[in-house]
Amino acid sequence: MERDPLLIDLSAGKGRLRLDLVLLAALLLAVAGRFNGLDWGWTDFSPLPGAEAPAMSFYDFHPDETSNVKVARNFTESDSWRPTGELYGQKLDYSLYGASTVYIHVAAVRLAGLFGDWTPWDFEDPLSKKNTYLAIRWATQLLGLACILLLYGAGLHFFDRRTARWAALLLACAAFHAQSGRFGTVDIPMVFFMVWSLYHSGRLFRFGLRRDLLLAALAAGLALSTKVNAVLVVIPLVAAELELAFRDRETSDWKDRLAHTLKQLFGARLWSAAAVTVGVFFLLNPYAFLDWENYLGGDHAFALFHIIRNVRGEFYYPFQIQFEHIQPHAFLLGNVLPWAAGHVLAWVGLAGIGFMCWKRERGDLAIAGWFLVSFLMTGSAQVLFMRYSLPFLPMLALGAARLVTGLPQHFRAPRPAGLALGVLVLLPSAFWTMALASVHNREDSRIQAGRYLKQAIPDGAVVLHERSANTIKPVIHRPRFSANPCMEITSVYRSPSASAGMQLQELEKRLEGVDWAAILESNRKLCFDRNGRYPAISGFYQALFEGQLGLAVDTVFKPLPRFLGISIDDEPAEFSLRYYDHEEIHIFRRDPAQDAAAAFERLRAKLADPADRLLARGEEALARGDLAAARQAAEEGLKTGLAESRFYGLLGRVFRRAALLDGAPNNLEFAAQYLQRAAQSEPFERGAAVAGFLDLLIDIGQAGQAASIFSQVRSQGLEGPELEAIAARLASGEGELP
Repeated sequence: MERDPLLIDLSAGKGRLRLDLVLLAALLLAVAGRFNGLDWGWTDFSPLPGAEAPAMSFYDFHPDETSNVKVARNFTESDSWRPTGELYGQKLDYSLYGASTVYIHVAAVRLAGLFGDWTPWDFEDPLSKKNTYLAIRWATQLLGLACILLLYGAGLHFFDRRTARWAALLLACAAFHAQSGRFGTVDIPMVFFMVWSLYHSGRLFRFGLRRDLLLAALAAGLALSTKVNAVLVVIPLVAAELELAFRDRETSDWKDRLAHTLKQLFGARLWSAAAVTVGVFFLLNPYAFLDWENYLGGDHAFALFHIIRNVRGEFYYPFQIQFEHIQPHAFLLGNVLPWAAGHVLAWVGLAGIGFMCWKRERGDLAIAGWFLVSFLMTGSAQVLFMRYSLPFLPMLALGAARLVTGLPQHFRAPRPAGLALGVLVLLPSAFWTMALASVHNREDSRIQAGRYLKQAIPDGAVVLHERSANTIKPVIHRPRFSANPCMEITSVYRSPSASAGMQLQELEKRLEGVDWAAILESNRKLCFDRNGRYPAISGFYQALFEGQLGLAVDTVFKPLPRFLGISIDDEPAEFSLRYYDHEEIHIFRRDPAQDAAAAFERLRAKLADPADRLLARGEEALARGDLAAARQAAEEGLKTGLAESRFYGLLGRVFRRAALLDGAPNNLEFAAQYLQRAAQSEPFERGAAVAGFLDLLIDIGQAGQAASIFSQVRSQGLEGPELEAIAARLASGEGELP
């Protein structure tokens, strides 16, 4: 056999240890794109004039990382083996994920705590908080590095050494695999256990040893104890076992093959493997068995089903609106996978999966089957974040490697042809990985914006921010600011019956009195601009960013992935690619030269929908005393399903006017009914609608009832100028103010 010059013998004998120089190069390449800037989020504001304590701070902008670290911290502070969870500030009896990652995080922090003068899990001390996160991020990246080593072994056993080498090199250059390891989330540990299981499935495929069957099952159990969707890694395990069963069995009779397949599927070997997988899961998560009723039916289960409903597209948060109109499988193929792996690697990897299905040679069906089942199941969800691509990246690396080595062999091309094809895939993938890694060589854009605002904003300024998982509020908050109001775009777009005019009027209120604003680009560009179902909000953002609503752009922080002086605008990608570490932020300041009221009026006229036009027609008719026309417009408007609170309010005022004209008591009853229904309709207009109802009660001599209702709504935090007017009427003696 020809000696491979890229293999170096490190020891002699039967079990000699050999170093593959290509694998070493892959690991070094992976290190170059993974371990820079792991302390990202750490900053020191002390050089600023009059810096406020704490001048040194650590900001964790990735909400999943924050949640996972909190779970690990809570676990260390508890006497129980039960990791408790948290969802949007709500404490849960159990963690939403399995316990594997919790143990990894706790072990990493305890080990790191042996070195240096800091206190693990002490988040009151910025340095200790940074070091806690740093230990977890190092552990995560080391597991990512181990994925490359294990994938090399899997490729070696399922295919051959050349395929294994290319697979290791390509996974080292899978950009989102490198990027995800920078955060203490569950995804990279899950992929590590999955590739570990795949490695032993490869050994099972090659050697047929029961030991590898059980070790593959053990690793699958660890993966399952991280995230339940990792259970799909049993597909190559089962495929390897079936391939082994048919390896020495020559038959073309389909009945015989089916019978033998069923015998293997229900045989002792696979059932023993299943027992190991389930046993490992219950060993790490004993409460899932011992407290199964609460585990499956408590608040943890409720929160989990809430997330499942969300992923299935039953409702959307602002950062998920981009998914509302997508075709999931097409989006997974056309957006998520290309941006996660790099476009060239993704498409060559997909071609490699197709090549495997075509050739169906040694190991092909195990990998191709795993990919296809994973693709069908993942694409059945409506919400497809970038992190859902991570289990696919080892498969794509193997698929691309299989094509690079197998295609030249199929066409009997010279070996340099395969090398050239591999280099053509590797170079752009490495470029994209290094470019994406470069964002962690720079300070986060939110911290840059906060640093700027701390110097630019005068005392007493009102600074608007926008709610999101990555809000800038913690960075910009200072006691000397007058207020940090939130634009709360969520309450506007989630109002199902609000017309375009109502939404714009509400947004206009949010900008009143604002001196400065720090707005993340993600809501506008990456959500509402991609979805044509919210024209009013899209129009509002467009006018705001064009400086037409009384606020002018002061400065913009736009970090882009960059390598060798070339920047890559990754805006078209599913936006969680940039959401956590390179958000685009616009800083606005009040421009006194602009007439914001006139700008909003023009915007309302431009974006008016049928409900707005009917409202305008009804209000005009009421103003000129044409009660029949006003009533007709309101009744037609209710049929649109929009602006119900306003149309009910209009009807209430119509009947109230009619009662004043003819004195008929039934008109007052109708007025009260309609005004009460108006008060129960649109949430963000409830204050004005309730005030209209209370105003009528006072006029008809029921000031006591009005005062009682007023007291209730005030205790609920409802406020506004209309309610202040009601308070004044009650306080003046027209009613008794509680």
